[in-house]
Amino acid sequence: MQREEPQFTMFESPSDFYPTNGLPDKETAFLYFSETNFFAQTGGDIRLSPEEYSLEKIQPFKVFEYKREGKQSIYLIVRVENQEMKETIKYAFFICETNIYPAPTLSGVICNSIDNIMASVIDFYERIQDSVKIDPLKGYIWNGVPVPLEDFTTPLPSQKNFLSERNVAEAINSFLKTNPK
Repeated sequence: MQREEPQFTMFESPSDFYPTNGLPDKETAFLYFSETNFFAQTGGDIRLSPEEYSLEKIQPFKVFEYKREGKQSIYLIVRVENQEMKETIKYAFFICETNIYPAPTLSGVICNSIDNIMASVIDFYERIQDSVKIDPLKGYIWNGVPVPLEDFTTPLPSQKNFLSERNVAEAINSFLKTNPK
């Protein structure tokens, strides 16, 4: 039996990452994007002012989709930096079904360059599904053996008020206006 090789194709607009029936709502998706990059940038330090907690901090994204026949697509979300005319993955995570798999250090796990991304993710989900059940709240990701990552999905107690600040709602509205469906 020939094994299917996942083919990730690129989305033109970051707003298109929302999977049908995948994430519960756009606010959840936005907060997850924010949290992942916010903590990766600050090393877990949450002493940023609300003004700094903005869309400029979490864009641009490149979004890849792996279409599966009869199943929901798998999405690979990356943020890139252009270093010496070569785009390098800075942050990345996956959305599969209703789960989000944080991978802020994914460049070291899977690939370093957008140019290599198609070849580099071939076995990733097959391994996840066959070998280990990933709990997104515990943040496990496959890298030969299960490796614990920090939990980027559950706000720390000290963040709860911060995350409900008006600036987050305003940023969501701004994001949706800039990136209409």
